[in-house]
Amino acid sequence: MTLKEHIDDIGSRLKNEEFSSEQAVRQGIVDRLLFHLGWPMHDTQIVYPEYTVGSGRVDYALCHPSSTPRVFIEAKQVGNIEGAEEQLFGYDSRIRVPIAVLTDGQEWRFFHPTGEGTWEERQIRKLDFLAMESEECAECLNKYLNYESIRSDEAVNVIREDYDNLVRQRKIEGGLPEAWHTLVQEADE
Repeated sequence: MTLKEHIDDIGSRLKNEEFSSEQAVRQGIVDRLLFHLGWPMHDTQIVYPEYTVGSGRVDYALCHPSSTPRVFIEAKQVGNIEGAEEQLFGYDSRIRVPIAVLTDGQEWRFFHPTGEGTWEERQIRKLDFLAMESEECAECLNKYLNYESIRSDEAVNVIREDYDNLVRQRKIEGGLPEAWHTLVQEADE
């Protein structure tokens, strides 16, 4: 099966409400997708489960090299994703990683924690397996979570570029009302 086909299958199972707990999301969705993104699931120093950060534990630390976190993934029960950003960013404040992901299996939120601003301002992308095309979801997962891309730092560079582009876009959008106001005032004079 391709990654897209796995996402289609997961979407069908989400519609049938087959993932009733956080553990079901982790085992039936996150583990499955990480495996198909090339992660060596058997190596717990690379796909580090329940990685201790301060007094808490993040569900997954994806590491390269071994035991060196590059990505944190926090999984929640389907429908229980709201408000979990503080938990995810609490882990990151202790150990800085370039990519952080929050998911309930249906929704996937990708963050660039080393950027500036609130967690909302550092959110790069949001996927919804039921509302979006599975091909688009597969492309995004490959872009940010593919094992070889993490190992080579390509994913880290891409998320940094995407973050920088979002910051530029927000500055442009923020400046448009002021520029428009100036143009209107100059036209009135």
